[in-house]
Amino acid sequence: MIPGKGPAGVLTAAMAACPGESVANGTFLDVIGLVKTNLRTCRSWRQFARDLLACVTRVRPVFMVDYVHLRRDQVVTLLRAAASLTGVRLLALRFGDCCWFVANTAELGSMINTCVELGTFPQFIAFERVAGRGLLVPKVATTPEVQCIRDQLRSTCRCLASDLEASTSASVDAIDISSFCEDAFFPTLSGWLLGYPAVYVLLAPGLPAHDPQEVSRALSCAELVLFQCRVTCGALGENRPPVRKKEPHAHDPDVLLAFTVPSMVLSDGAAQAMTVSLEQAVADRICNAPYGVWGKATVSTEIKENVGVAL
Repeated sequence: MIPGKGPAGVLTAAMAACPGESVANGTFLDVIGLVKTNLRTCRSWRQFARDLLACVTRVRPVFMVDYVHLRRDQVVTLLRAAASLTGVRLLALRFGDCCWFVANTAELGSMINTCVELGTFPQFIAFERVAGRGLLVPKVATTPEVQCIRDQLRSTCRCLASDLEASTSASVDAIDISSFCEDAFFPTLSGWLLGYPAVYVLLAPGLPAHDPQEVSRALSCAELVLFQCRVTCGALGENRPPVRKKEPHAHDPDVLLAFTVPSMVLSDGAAQAMTVSLEQAVADRICNAPYGVWGKATVSTEIKENVGVAL
């Protein structure tokens, strides 16, 4: 598919070009050094460096920065410096004061085209109230609901494509996506951007809107299946800290991405199928990444109960 040539025509072909197709491994050490220097007082600098390398090498086209507070000028400065080292254009997406996303611009453009033109979507998890009790419970979205959610996501992606096109023309390094994404739709857009095979839906045409805090409370009482995709980043080398298992909230440096799915919406074999699909998708991206940066991808699942979920 050539961007800009399909029926939606949402992006130009130039945007899909990636000048940093082959980047020397030594350059990745420079990127790590860049992050370490700029975030030396932050305990999460290794996580940001790993996520940034994943973005540059297309292993993870988009990642969320919700584990460290960064000002707009800090984000832009880091991304510009990383782009100058690697030749890969990066873009910061901000949702109000909530969080930042960092995207590989070429990969984001491809994702948008796929969503708008081909209609590739994850599994949607909606919510409904228990009759007479008023409690929210998760459910698999029905076929009519899925169509509404797809239309909403396509519409949002067209707005994102317009801003992405404008940012490329004006050489802008950061855009605010809150202008075309309502708070209640943010979990859906966020899950799609991050490449999760299952995403939560709180708002879509024809569906009742749900408060994110109420949904978080409902999920905190549900049995959840935690999916974790682990990939060792060889470029970090000795900079990888040991995992302290005694600290339940300590970050595992090998976890590339993690998400939860309520066990009650997973049919027999669904978790295994989702695991295999995710593992293969990440493995395919690693095969196209520079040699020596990433190890083998493995996806594990674990049952979690009474876990708070940030939407």
